[in-house]
Amino acid sequence: MKAPLALWIFGPIGSGKSDLLERLPLAGFQRVQADDELERRMQAQGLKLAVADHGDRERREFRELRAQVTLELWGRVPGWRQEGRNLAFETTGDKPPVFQIEIEAGRELGYHSLGCGLRTPLADCLARNRQRPRVLADAAVQASWAAFERSVADGTYARLFAAEELILTADFDEADAFVRAWLERFR
Repeated sequence: MKAPLALWIFGPIGSGKSDLLERLPLAGFQRVQADDELERRMQAQGLKLAVADHGDRERREFRELRAQVTLELWGRVPGWRQEGRNLAFETTGDKPPVFQIEIEAGRELGYHSLGCGLRTPLADCLARNRQRPRVLADAAVQASWAAFERSVADGTYARLFAAEELILTADFDEADAFVRAWLERFR
């Protein structure tokens, strides 16, 4: 039996993480991605998807809902890992301590992990954010981008994936090809 896989697609808000995941041959992978569920629940609660247009009450409700959805989703990961499911994580990567815990937990169970960080230029992140249904404030995108780039520059991601594999690239096609080659090696 082959070792299970953990694919980490991460980058700032609007970097193209969802688009990359959609392009990849990930049949049999459990996706760890909160956006779809968050948007479904926002609509069910009558919250506008355009978060940038929220008033104070709506912003508070959005933050609470996002925290709840994230907690529920990530709470399922240990069970999926115990079952040996292949996992595809999509995240901004703004919580390195969570990355570390999850990568180490996977390693203990024999997972092969690949980190794929999308270094999309800030202008592109802002433009992509404005084109999607759940538009976040420019300040949130800028803060996400700055935090991501700081973690690249200070070696945080290199340290987290030191025992695994890592690609940090601004080239979407390069990321796609690298991940596909990695998947082929371990399937």
